[in-house]
Amino acid sequence: MVRVGYGFEVSDLAERLRGLVVEARSPDGHIAGRYGGDGAILDVTMTGGMYGLYREHQLERQLAELTTRLFAAYRNAERELTEAQFAQPLRDDGIDFGPERRRYLAGFEQLTATGSAAEDAVTVRTRGLSTWEYTIRAGTLRRVGERDLLAAVGTAVRRLLRKFHLQVFVLRDEVYDLGFPEDLRRELGFGRRGDPGRLYW
Repeated sequence: MVRVGYGFEVSDLAERLRGLVVEARSPDGHIAGRYGGDGAILDVTMTGGMYGLYREHQLERQLAELTTRLFAAYRNAERELTEAQFAQPLRDDGIDFGPERRRYLAGFEQLTATGSAAEDAVTVRTRGLSTWEYTIRAGTLRRVGERDLLAAVGTAVRRLLRKFHLQVFVLRDEVYDLGFPEDLRRELGFGRRGDPGRLYW
């Protein structure tokens, strides 16, 4: 199940996007997630009494599918808001939506990032925010309570997103030549402009 809402009613597209919030549930229906508010909102909750019934590999699968649904819903809602603002779908017309946009979208889908929390007891990975994978260290569910585990999931995803969004900024610079300073690129470990091998971590 996926739900979409808006934090407030405003006409400006940027503000509307910041107010966008989506909700989704895991395949078994026992884990719920909320994401939005320009990344300010990221909540994961679980049906009471379920935590003790999961094993690490089971919870990994449920969390991966939940996060996949959550970010797919967000990106779909984001696209719908943008298209509504311009009163037309965003089509590849070969001019405004041409080679640079195609290069950007292809690069975005290949970006990878990893985040971890609770001394690496919980690790999450993504490619293009479309595929997600969790690793929960064996024995973690016996040692860590539900509240702390779900908090670690949120922390790991936030750390991943910080890395991912920085890569998106650099990708935009690669494609659209925004003037991202070369010394700052090197300091952040991205190498020189035009070196795609250094773009992904």
